[in-house]
Amino acid sequence: MFHFDWSVISRNLPFLLGGVSVTLYIVGAATGMGLVIGLMVGLLRGMGNRWVDLITGWYIEIFRNTPILVQIVWFYYVLPLVTGMPGLQASSSCIISIGLNAGAYLAEVFRAGIQAVDVGQMEASRSLGMSYLRAMALIILPQAVRNVLPAFVNTGVVLIKESSQVSFVGVLDIMHRGDMLSTDSARPIEAYTAVAAIYFMVCYVISKSAGVLERRLALSR
Repeated sequence: MFHFDWSVISRNLPFLLGGVSVTLYIVGAATGMGLVIGLMVGLLRGMGNRWVDLITGWYIEIFRNTPILVQIVWFYYVLPLVTGMPGLQASSSCIISIGLNAGAYLAEVFRAGIQAVDVGQMEASRSLGMSYLRAMALIILPQAVRNVLPAFVNTGVVLIKESSQVSFVGVLDIMHRGDMLSTDSARPIEAYTAVAAIYFMVCYVISKSAGVLERRLALSR
């Protein structure tokens, strides 16, 4: 009969927890990149230019409709072969691929948040002499950010879980350390149970912290 060996987890917990900082670094950098791209694309898609809508639309469709593992592999292995450029470090290629993936999702999140703001506010801002970008930055975006905060947090949590795919290219994140422990100890159930618990705690803390922030923002309105 199978016996769950807790000592496998207790002995190797510091090793597994060492992957948390790697995971948060990659996801944090990728999220920052995704925020910039998503905001830019979301704003561009709201300007009504047919060619801009076509290009940004294809960008969103490509990154939303292909697996993130394929994107990571493509940027790490395929891009240097196609371009002849030196290959990126594994962590850098993962940040770029996850960042572009995040940008595709966040672009639609920002666009929905902007559209949720009463259109009359933009018209009133323009009538006061504000440019489109100034009105967007000072009037529309602050309200849109509040509207999209839950969706943004959900995207961040999804990215943390999807970042486990970076283990495929050798990044020593939580999942890759779990793979190593599973192989070295021949105790995969214990190893992946610990990995699942760590991912749960990281995502839970982020979700609860964001919930507190959301309630404070709601009270400040």
